Amino acid sequence: MKKKERDIIRKTVIKIKKILSFCDPGHDWSHTERVWKQTIRLAAKEGADQFISQMAALLHDIDDKKFFKEQNNADAILKSLKVADADSKRILHITLNQSFSKKYSNAQSETIEFKVVQDADRLDAIGAIGIARAFSYGGYMRRIMYDPAQKRSHKKRTQNKEQSTINHFYDKLLLLKDKMNTQHAKKIAEKRHKFMIHFLKQFYEEWG
Repeated sequence: MKKKERDIIRKTVIKIKKILSFCDPGHDWSHTERVWKQTIRLAAKEGADQFISQMAALLHDIDDKKFFKEQNNADAILKSLKVADADSKRILHITLNQSFSKKYSNAQSETIEFKVVQDADRLDAIGAIGIARAFSYGGYMRRIMYDPAQKRSHKKRTQNKEQSTINHFYDKLLLLKDKMNTQHAKKIAEKRHKFMIHFLKQFYEEWG
């Protein structure tokens, strides 16, 4: 990357840390930092543009409607840092469309930068960290951990606050392994998916 691009990333990190300071532990700076670092690794392996990929990773959560009433934080930061219009357009397309709930959930026709950022974010939602984040957010939303009466389903993701955290494994987390875009992410996801399966087996055994 050029020195100017590295400077923009450094300044972006400072801004993001402040913006995410009030979010729950599952969506705070530590989450974004992990996604950022994973993006760097995946981008290097896949030959993606590091500047576009890293900026999108850093900005990917700051317009999340769960925490922000106004969804223009990413655009405002890009403008304040005088990022070129063409680059801003590419970055914003990723940040605004890569999440699980968006129509771009299947990103096979998307750019490699889109794919690596989406994969990095999804990888942080599974495995040991993914489990910790799920229960952290469940507590933040005051959801119950588990209700044996709730039907497990892979067919439809629900946002109902009455849903248990365990149900979230079935409407999202266990689906992510098969939605990875890159071969490197698929390999990582396989291991993390197996860990979640083992966790659920142990959870049900202990629940009784």
